[in-house]
Amino acid sequence: MATPVTMPKLGLTMNSGTISRWNRQEGEPVGKGELLMTVATDKLTFEVESPGEGTVLKIVIPEGRDVPVGEILAYIGQPGESIDAAAATGADSRTNDAVHGTEDRGPAVSAEKISVPSGLRATPLARKTARESGIDISHVPGSGPGGRIVRKDVDAFAAAPSRRKTKASPTAEKMASDLGVDISGLETQGRVMKADVAAAASQAVPFPKAEDVRIPLTQMRKIIAERMSLSRATIPSVTYNMEADFTDLMEFRGKIKAEGMKKGVKISYNHILMKICAAAVKEVPLANASFDGDAIVLHGNVNIGIAVSVDGGLLVPNVKAVQAKSLLEVAFETEHLVEQARSGK
Repeated sequence: MATPVTMPKLGLTMNSGTISRWNRQEGEPVGKGELLMTVATDKLTFEVESPGEGTVLKIVIPEGRDVPVGEILAYIGQPGESIDAAAATGADSRTNDAVHGTEDRGPAVSAEKISVPSGLRATPLARKTARESGIDISHVPGSGPGGRIVRKDVDAFAAAPSRRKTKASPTAEKMASDLGVDISGLETQGRVMKADVAAAASQAVPFPKAEDVRIPLTQMRKIIAERMSLSRATIPSVTYNMEADFTDLMEFRGKIKAEGMKKGVKISYNHILMKICAAAVKEVPLANASFDGDAIVLHGNVNIGIAVSVDGGLLVPNVKAVQAKSLLEVAFETEHLVEQARSGK
C-alpha cells in the first residue's frame, strides 16, 4: 500500500504549515531522505525529506495552502500501486473544502471576480441619442441582435405616448441631458429640480466594478499581517502632514469652475483631490489593499470616503469607483451624498 505523507509537526507550538514548494512532482521518483517539499510556519521555513522511497503517486494539497499538522499531503509508492480509497477520498474532500469552501474568496492564485450584473448592450449612437434626449437608456427595450439597443429603439421610446412632458427647471434639464437621466419618470412634488436629477443620476448609473486580486500569504506574512492589524486597531495612529504647492491646481480649478457651474455643480478642491488620489492609488495598487485573513486583496476600484460633519458627529459617505468617473460625475455624486448625509437620509 502507498505511504501517505502528512504535515509534520516541526515545533512545539506548530499547529499548521504552508507548503511553499513541492520539490518533487507527481510521477517523479524520490528516495528516502531526499528533499520532498518545503514547508513554512509562522517563524521558519523547513525542508522536509521523503519518509519513503518510490514514486510520488499523488499530490493532494497544492502549493500555497495552509494545512493543519497531520493532514495528508501526498502519497508515495511504487508505480501502479493503489492508494487507499478511503484515505484518498477523505483527503480530496478536505482539499476541495480548502480550495472551494467559500466561493467569494475565489482561487488563491488568480483574480477573484466581483459579482456584477450584466452590462447594458447598446450601440454608441443609441447611447448618444438617449443622452441628448434626456432618456435613461436602461429603460429602453432593445430590438437589435441579442436584445442590443439601437438608435431606432431610442427614437421609438422618445416618441411613445406614455412619455409625457415633464416640467423641469432649465438647470435640471441641462443636467439631465449631460448625465443621460430620463426625467419623465421622476416623482416630484412640482417641477424637477437640480437635486432631483442629481439623486436620480447617482442611483440609476451603476458604477463599473473592477476585479479584485487576491495574493495568498505565506504563514510568516500572515502572522505579520495579523499582528500589524492588531497594532493598528489598538494603538493610536499618527497623521502625517506635509506642504504642497497648489499653484497649478488653483489655476486648473479656475479654468474648469465656470464649466461646472454651467452644468449645475460647483467643482471644489475636494473633487479634484479625489481624482488625484484615485490616479495615484492606481499607480500603487498596494495602497488600495486590505488583509482578508489568508490573503492580501488588491481592490480593483478606488472608493473614497468624504467626512461630513453632522449633528452628533461625522458621517463618511463613500463615492464608488472614483478612478472610472469624470471629474463632473465625481462632483455630482459627492454633493448628492453630502446632502443626503446632512438631511439624515
